[in-house]
Amino acid sequence: MGKKCIIGTLLILLAGCKYQPNGKEILAKIKSHYDQKPTAGLHVSYQQVGFNPYQSYDYEHPDSLRSMHMVNLDGQRFFAERRAWFPGGFEFGLKEFQQDSVGYQYDLKGIVLGKRVIKQPKERIEEVREELTELVDFRFSQKFLSQEDRVSVDTLDFRKNLTTLIQITDEQDTLKVTYQIEPVALQSISFNGSEEEWLFNNINGGSYMDGIQHFKNGSLKGLYTLEQVKQINSIAQEHFYIPEEYSMYQPEKKQPSVEKIGPDLYLVKSLPADRNVLFTTDPNGITVFGAPISDRLSQLVIDLITTRFPEEQIHAVYVTHAHSDHIGGLPAYAKLGATILADAYSILAIKAYPKFGDTIDSFVFKEVVNESVIGDAQFFVVDNSHSKGQSFVYFRANEVMYQGDFFEIPADNTFPHYVPNATREFMEFIATRNLSVKRIVAHHRNDFITMDLLQMYYDSKK
Repeated sequence: MGKKCIIGTLLILLAGCKYQPNGKEILAKIKSHYDQKPTAGLHVSYQQVGFNPYQSYDYEHPDSLRSMHMVNLDGQRFFAERRAWFPGGFEFGLKEFQQDSVGYQYDLKGIVLGKRVIKQPKERIEEVREELTELVDFRFSQKFLSQEDRVSVDTLDFRKNLTTLIQITDEQDTLKVTYQIEPVALQSISFNGSEEEWLFNNINGGSYMDGIQHFKNGSLKGLYTLEQVKQINSIAQEHFYIPEEYSMYQPEKKQPSVEKIGPDLYLVKSLPADRNVLFTTDPNGITVFGAPISDRLSQLVIDLITTRFPEEQIHAVYVTHAHSDHIGGLPAYAKLGATILADAYSILAIKAYPKFGDTIDSFVFKEVVNESVIGDAQFFVVDNSHSKGQSFVYFRANEVMYQGDFFEIPADNTFPHYVPNATREFMEFIATRNLSVKRIVAHHRNDFITMDLLQMYYDSKK
């Protein structure tokens, strides 16, 4: 081959080769892309779908638990409206806002706070910023890439058009972030391998990623759809107001305590997370009604009971239904050898609860059926749309009822704005029973509801 032919061949090959930038240049390109995105005020509205078998009607067929959020962030101010739906027709709504380092929240549906307004800590705005940083691809990328000295290229794959950047945090956690190279687009965020992972897809008009999947330890925990993301100059002042019919409320910091509310019947009150637990004394010892949240909370209850009755043994514990926040404290009672009282479905659900896997063999169960009686307690199992198995207990001698999640009346005894389906089903059930009820203790928040008040609430929304 002649010299001219060799040179000609080389020129042809070089012309066909596309220049591939190095890692440093790719990193600079990605940072430049996100530097052009909004950094000031932001309006974000999004939907979230969660998957929690133990907040569903049937743990074997989990519901899609939906919520909607609208968040505006503007310098040192924010406001947000949030709504969430749960089985049984329960809808929760919350409005919160902050300006001049002062924040408030109130209930849009009147089901949790009633007509009370509570003050929020000034740090709440930082949590809202973090919320938007997690969900809005360019907000996350701006924060992540601002720490240039701690971000490096982990992998660079031009064939797949992807690069993965890595950062080691102060806590020695590993953060890996994968971007599409051309055009630049955030693909995934991974914490400590695959312990927690966020996957981003579908570029909305080229401006932001509007579809997000959130995984923990390989399990899908949530789907997010960003419906609108836009820059705003400021938040309209009209959003920073409290309706006239609402009043300020300062929660009292009370220590958990035991109150006798009837012969052999006691209320454990002022517990964390606004939970109420009852217990009875009988010749066999003590039966506890309610085991919410965690072993830590249950141990607090156990300590209060044993301080009051040091010679008595807790021999049984009852739960209304098998949602996670109602059964989380059962292992503490199982360690004492206490028998768990629940309806048949709830027993099956508790046995299958993943968090009890290592200890479930130590659990002892006794099924309660509709109208069954143990001592002074009579149990009623109600078919309803909140949980496939759910019951309440009626203390006959004291004319006291203990229930969880059939209905909600806030502690200020104002009426929620609507009646959930589960509440209608409950009211239809008790209308066929001749129960004389002087006091209803709800598992959540309100520990003194009269039957007259409940009936007035129900009748007002027919």
